[in-house]
This record gives sequence, structure tokens and C-alpha cells, in this order.
Amino acid sequence: KISWRPKGIFYNKNEIFVNFTENLKFKFNHKIHKVVINQILGEINCKSYLSGMPNLKLGLNETVDATNSIFNNIQYHQCVDLNNLSDNTIQFIPPDGEFKLLNYQILNTNVLQPLILVKPLYRLFKRNDTYKLRIKLELVTTFKRKFSMTDIKIRIPLIVKHPSLFINFNNSLRFKTKLGIVIHSLEDESIIWKIEKLQGSMKGEMLAEFDLITEKQLYTTHMDNFTRGKQQKNDLFYFELSSELSKLSSGKSSTENYFTEKKKLFNKDNDNILTVEFELKNMLYSGLKVDFLRITEEQLKFQSFPWILYSVSSTGDDYSFVLADDEFMSNISEEDDNLLKEQVYRAERGEEEEREVEEEVEDGNNENDKNEEELQESNQPVQSDIGDNNDNVRDHIGKFKFHNGAK
Repeated sequence: KISWRPKGIFYNKNEIFVNFTENLKFKFNHKIHKVVINQILGEINCKSYLSGMPNLKLGLNETVDATNSIFNNIQYHQCVDLNNLSDNTIQFIPPDGEFKLLNYQILNTNVLQPLILVKPLYRLFKRNDTYKLRIKLELVTTFKRKFSMTDIKIRIPLIVKHPSLFINFNNSLRFKTKLGIVIHSLEDESIIWKIEKLQGSMKGEMLAEFDLITEKQLYTTHMDNFTRGKQQKNDLFYFELSSELSKLSSGKSSTENYFTEKKKLFNKDNDNILTVEFELKNMLYSGLKVDFLRITEEQLKFQSFPWILYSVSSTGDDYSFVLADDEFMSNISEEDDNLLKEQVYRAERGEEEEREVEEEVEDGNNENDKNEEELQESNQPVQSDIGDNNDNVRDHIGKFKFHNGAK
């Protein structure tokens, strides 16, 4: 008995759509120049508009035999006849409408080239008395030229490898590229290179540049704007937003939270990640293809129209690159660098002295609170057993009078 398909289904036009989709989990580490993760999560989703009780045979260019297969962890829909699985043929009676025929995982991808490779270069320099950050990104696609990658989003983290320099958000981002556009994302402190379409075997390049500002300049400008009742983007991002985020995370307000956190991160060996999102149609990364699809219905013997679709994609941070130290350069002179470090030292000393003053004030407040508590305790009426021992009290008073009279 076939529980997943009722009898009596009829369509004027008999069609089935078979959609192969693969999602990539990929990570390339530029520190060791090696692919550390390269996995494929695949699905075959179908939309069936076929009359009667059709029997389908799907032939693939790869074997589905578990002992000699590229696939790992294949899971079939209940409609698949597991008793009739051959090396590369799947036989099934489809449900009506949408269903997932199977999903699979491919772990052994050593022979597969990455679909797209990117290489960034960060450079700090000074020009016309202004410090700047320039980011250069090169990309190359490795698939065949006849295919096209679409909706590409390359998210590049904004990293300033100097403890006293910060992005000057008051001045706009400047970029240069022949492909797409570059936008600035304040949400996660990154820039996003958006490209509508990329052909296979293609190279591309992008340059982005930001003006930088020192911590001292940030504070000076902020205080000047505050006294004038003026607000700029730096005031909003570095002081107001960071203060509100600090309140949410710790319950306390601190305008220095952003700068303190940056210095902590600067001293840690964190992995900086660049991510790529894309979609690539009409092919699969695994190379999987349909060799044939036969549809038979013994009673109705209708003409059918099968449609086969392929696509591979990656979203979020599934396709990523770990940045290496040699991708960060500084062309700031030794004299300017020492001057900046001196500003950092003075700022840290100022913060340390301010913390010491705050601790002394807090200790003084605690001592005052303690003295007030002791004073309140001394003014409380004494509750003791004197009232219950009146005889002893009278004896003491009598002795006191006797001695006074004796004198």
C-alpha cells in the first residue's frame, strides 16, 4: 500500500521539477595557505504534477552504492524503493506536489577547487597630515566560463592594526572598482563589496579607503561638539552607541568602553574572518548530474515534461577566509608611530589614575557608610537583661550612696 500518494490524481499537463541544490561549508586559512574545511550539503527537492500512479527512474552520473560512493549520510524519502537501488539509479513513486527526494553530505572534496578565491591587503599610511586605511581586495573565479555566479556579497572586516587609530566616520568611504559597488556596514564594522554577476575564470579588484582619527582627536572633537550642541557620526558611533551597548551588556554606562575593548582585542591573537555569499546556477560543486529520468504510467500512458535544475550557494559565514598577519602593512614612519604610542601611553595612564581616584572615592564612601551605621547603632535604646535584674541594680545604687555618705 502506498500511503504517501492517493489514487485518482489527474493533470492536463504532466510535469515534474527536480531541483538539485548544494550548500558549501568552506574555510581557507591564509595563515597556513590551506583549505581547512570543504564540505557539501546537498538536497534533491521535487515538485510533482503527474497523473495516476507514475513510476520514475532517476539515473545519476555517480553511484549511490554506500560502499563505493562520493556521498556520505544519504537520507531518502519513504517513496524511494530501497530494494531496487542500483549503482546509479533511484526508483520511486512520487508524492503529489512538493517533497524532498533525498539529502546528502560529501566530505571528501580534496580534488575540488574552491569556486572563488579572495586575497585582501590592508595598508596604513599618512598623507597630507591625515592617517588613512586602504584595503585592496583581489578575487578570482575558478569554475568554467560558461557559468555565472550571481548575488555576490564579500564582507570585509574593518581592521585598523594600531591601538590609537580609529575609522573617521565623519568622512565618507571612498572606493574604486569596475565590478559592483562597495557599501559601509556600521552594524558589524565592515564593508560589503556587492557584485551582481561574475563569469567563470574571471579576475577582479577593488580599492577602498578610509580616513583615520586618533583617540585624542576623537575626544577633543567630541567635547567641542558637546559644548556647541552639535553631533557628528563619530559622536554617535564611538560615544552614544557604544555607551548604550555598554549599558545593555553590563548595566553601566561607559563612553570609554569602545576604546578599552579595542585595546583588549588588539592585544589578543584573534582570527579575522572575511566571508563570501553567492549563488551559482546550472551546475553543482560536486559535479553531480542527471543522466536520465524515465517516467512511466501503465494505464494512462501520458506525455510528461521533466525539468532538471541545478544550483550551488553559500550564505552567512559558511564560505570564509581567515586573514594572515602578512596581509596587514603599515607605512607610518617611526617618528609618527612613536608619537601615537606616546598618546596611547598617556591615555592609559590617565585612565589608570582616574580609576585610582574612583577607587579612593568609593573606599571613602564605604568608610562613611560604615561610620554612619556604627553611629546609628550607638543611638539605639539598649535592650539587655538589666530591667530583669532589679535587685542587682538596687544593690549597686545602694553601695554607691553608702560610699558617698561615708565620705
